[in-house]
Amino acid sequence: MSREFDAERFGTVPAFGTRDPEQDYIERPGAYVVLLRQDDLIAVVRTPQGVYLPGGGHQDGESPAQAATREVLEECGLAVELGDTIGLASEFLFSAEEGRHFAKRCTFFRGRALEIIAVPEAGHETHWCTLAEASTMLTPESHRWAVAMATKNASTLFESLGGAEGVLRLAEAWHQRVLEDAVVSHAFSHGFHPQHTERLAAYWSEAWGGPATYSERYGGESHVVRIHSGNGVHEEMDRRAIACFDQAMDTIGLTDPELRRALHDYFAWTTTTTMTAYPESPDHVPDGLRIPRWSWDGLQP
Repeated sequence: MSREFDAERFGTVPAFGTRDPEQDYIERPGAYVVLLRQDDLIAVVRTPQGVYLPGGGHQDGESPAQAATREVLEECGLAVELGDTIGLASEFLFSAEEGRHFAKRCTFFRGRALEIIAVPEAGHETHWCTLAEASTMLTPESHRWAVAMATKNASTLFESLGGAEGVLRLAEAWHQRVLEDAVVSHAFSHGFHPQHTERLAAYWSEAWGGPATYSERYGGESHVVRIHSGNGVHEEMDRRAIACFDQAMDTIGLTDPELRRALHDYFAWTTTTTMTAYPESPDHVPDGLRIPRWSWDGLQP
């Protein structure tokens, strides 16, 4: 399934390749899978044109998931269990075989290989390799990007920040920032626990995929929310606390844009939702609340 190229819509996702403004491009939606088997090796498909992730173009009326499932079956002979979406990416290329320029807009999924249920189509050889090997073998830049994103997102935010030590550094940097802020420091004007930063780091660690130390040693989500409740509405303080968090990431030298975005989104969300849900009284906070878990794609079920 192809259609005329829409340059404005294509500008909203990561783009690879160089678009020649003198050429007319046909938009071709596709779907591909970072396909793992039980030993965590990844499938790549060797063809006369190059090495690709399993997948291909949509047929009329197909969703990305339907296209990906069908293409894996045709190219690899495998049934697949699709996982979450890694992301969307576009790539500009020229097909010598078809003599046309294409703007491919592709959806990339994680997936698990199940059993072999068909004979792969001719000209497609499935090869199993590590994620690191795949990142160097794959021909399209967008496919290498998808593998890199799958590798990164396989780690929790806790792990990507450097584990307990990294989270503690961030908690210490944030705490120092808020004590220096004329507005946010008011929240600590009546004193704070001598292990405040350690407890904060334990709470963040649990929220970001680390060990459940906070729940086991210090209390659960209801305890934390009660500490932050009964203080009325304080939107300016919340805004400045979020700014202090961003500055704390600068302080510890955190430069990875994806990790910064995920952590910022978490802090902004929890500051303006869970921690401000009961402005009138901590007595309104119910028992048994669970510490929200947050990952690269936001709040987890």
